[in-house]
Amino acid sequence: MVLPQRREDEDWEVVEGFQRKDEEVQKRFYQRCWSYYREHGKGVIDFRTKVETPEDLFHESFLRLWEELEYRVIRVHDGEVFRLDHQGRERKMTASLLTFFMAIAKNRNLELGREEACFESLPAEIKDPGVEEEEELLKERLVSECVSRLPKRCKDILTMFYYQGMTLDQILDSREENISKDGLKSGKSKCMRLLKKSLMECFKNKLKVIGNEQ
Repeated sequence: MVLPQRREDEDWEVVEGFQRKDEEVQKRFYQRCWSYYREHGKGVIDFRTKVETPEDLFHESFLRLWEELEYRVIRVHDGEVFRLDHQGRERKMTASLLTFFMAIAKNRNLELGREEACFESLPAEIKDPGVEEEEELLKERLVSECVSRLPKRCKDILTMFYYQGMTLDQILDSREENISKDGLKSGKSKCMRLLKKSLMECFKNKLKVIGNEQ
């Protein structure tokens, strides 16, 4: 006997499900986004950036959408989905949540490309020509400086994953937290976002210092 296929949640059901923290709705929508992303991502996203893997980009983008849902930037009235603009006014969403998610991923990927170009060009700009310091050492020093400013949880996760080479499963086993693997992935993406923001601030400050010295 062929079982009837379960219908997909409507967008308004997804929004309300996230806001009442319905784990089943959250899991179903996560899988829908992941399937859609794998099928259509290459058509709209340039995966040549070295800053993040396609999987990392997915989790960071999904986390951004989750935050908008959780903090009610996206909300429902009478079965219609609205989103707050920068002035706090409600605007009816004309795109589906899946399309909106892909726009988040595409825009974040463009940001990563700009950040990567900036990161690659910074050493030549901020090095003192009279100081013989290799670019990689300079990058490592700046990254270490910024990592040290992160919250302890982010510092621990990024250190274990990138410096100690631990897998997500190993990190889960080593930490006494009641968190799922997907939760850890999202947390790692959020920590990376904080690190990149910190890095850009570090770089800007370095440039300001050099600009003042010239």
